[in-house]
Amino acid sequence: MTLQILDREKNKLYSDGNFWELSRKEENDCFYGVSFVSSIKFIEEKLLPFYQDIELILGLSDNGNNSIGQRMQELMDKRVSWVNYVENNLESEFAKRILDGSLRL
Repeated sequence: MTLQILDREKNKLYSDGNFWELSRKEENDCFYGVSFVSSIKFIEEKLLPFYQDIELILGLSDNGNNSIGQRMQELMDKRVSWVNYVENNLESEFAKRILDGSLRL
């Protein structure tokens, strides 16, 4: 699997680009993206320190081993665990940003 990055403003597709280098070339307060492998730790370490407003679409991939229904259930289970994380870690940057609306998943 290769990393492909689409620059919507320039309408240019970068294949095997360095995501972090490309996304931080210019001062940018907003991050809009799609991720197929996200975790709270990834979001806290790689996105929250650099962007004031984040909208992250959590995608589903079908690797042939799971049906779409199973993948949807995994996503729902992950959502429940993220809600539990927020409730139990109200002082974390992740929870604060979810609650103030500057992080949308």
